[in-house]
Amino acid sequence: VSVTIKHFVVNEQETHRADNGLFVWCNEQALREIYCKPFEISVKESDPWGVMSSYSRIGTVWCGGSTALLMNMLRKEWGYDGYVVSDYSMNYLGSGYMDPALAVYSGNDLLLTGLYPVTQASQLNQMKKTYEQDPIGFGKALRYSVKNILMMKMKTNAFTDTLSPSYSAP
Repeated sequence: VSVTIKHFVVNEQETHRADNGLFVWCNEQALREIYCKPFEISVKESDPWGVMSSYSRIGTVWCGGSTALLMNMLRKEWGYDGYVVSDYSMNYLGSGYMDPALAVYSGNDLLLTGLYPVTQASQLNQMKKTYEQDPIGFGKALRYSVKNILMMKMKTNAFTDTLSPSYSAP
């Protein structure tokens, strides 16, 4: 059974949370002892496949674009090896708040978007522009994201013999 935990971290209210993100101010001790502790326990005890980052900001840094949260704490300190997906992205311009390139650099593997072609095109354009400016660094970050997504997919029933009994290897 796959587990996805959300909303990592400081997602403390629903009202106006999508209005350019909530700004949450706390020190590192409060962040670790109050806000992050349930996520740490979940990561270490349930082996989740996915984590959803939140709309919120800690100070001025969007949680879905925070290397300190997603790479340093979640992956390195806690040993998480699944994928990270953003909360629903309403970034119609492709840059600024919920910047897709910042998300990829910070270890956010997927952006949850709707079926709005304008949103998808603007985010794709932003990522192409970032790749043109930094092909090695951004290319490495993209490869890391793709690896995380594919590793999760490899855990699914699609890659086991039990799902398709009629399939036989050549």
